[in-house]
Amino acid sequence: MIALLVCLPLALELQGALALLLPMPALLWCAMRISLFGTSLLAAGWSAWILVMVGEGRLSVADPVALLDEGVTTRISVILMALSPIAVAVATGAQRRAERELQRIAECDALTGTLSRHAFWTQSQELLDTQHTARKSIAVMMLDLDHFKSINDNLGHLTGDSVLEQFGNTLLATTEGLGLSGRLGGEEFAVAAADCTFEEAIQLAERIRQAQETHARSIHDFAGTVSIGVAWADRAMSSMEALLDIADEAMYRAKREGRNAVVVECVDHPNQAVLID
Repeated sequence: MIALLVCLPLALELQGALALLLPMPALLWCAMRISLFGTSLLAAGWSAWILVMVGEGRLSVADPVALLDEGVTTRISVILMALSPIAVAVATGAQRRAERELQRIAECDALTGTLSRHAFWTQSQELLDTQHTARKSIAVMMLDLDHFKSINDNLGHLTGDSVLEQFGNTLLATTEGLGLSGRLGGEEFAVAAADCTFEEAIQLAERIRQAQETHARSIHDFAGTVSIGVAWADRAMSSMEALLDIADEAMYRAKREGRNAVVVECVDHPNQAVLID
């Protein structure tokens, strides 16, 4: 923007066709940095200023050997000059959208829409680092669909994939705005939620369990529910792996207690586990 303002007096000083080209580097730079709308406004503003200055006789862009008259030449030149940065802005915007889509594809599990294993590990560790530095709470959950092998064996892999997809949707809807959810592999998922109390961690896990229990009834009598282990820390520790290990142990305890249950471990008080079924 400052470069464009500097070009105003320089254009009047230089005169000629060079005055039209003077702002081009600045406009192209803007086209690659700001929005299409912003670039269009800048290009339109510069073009309007050029036409006003030419109309008032304060700026001449005439070419002595031009075949067309100065007015026509000026208008064509101004239009082409304005379209160039706009075209660059359009191409840059398309490239950015493509890059965002590629990043989304790389970070998301193709079947469930949750974060991929790598993306969950990376983003959850970043979240944990933030909570650890601020000495704030965090809840980490391990979730495993009950009797999932039976679903595949008795109802087929397409039904199994449908169950995974549906559970992914349930996780995304339940944890939206509250935390991260990812698929670690097979029928195993994980959730990380920051700034939640012990009671809120229990409530979140129970909402997930109840939502899946409701859906499981429509699949088959013997399978489709979820067992959840939760590791909650009032002051976040530094290792996501350690928290997931605690949550994993809690999840297997939920399995041993009959499945379709939630076990919550308080990391600060290891012997105070809560079972909900």
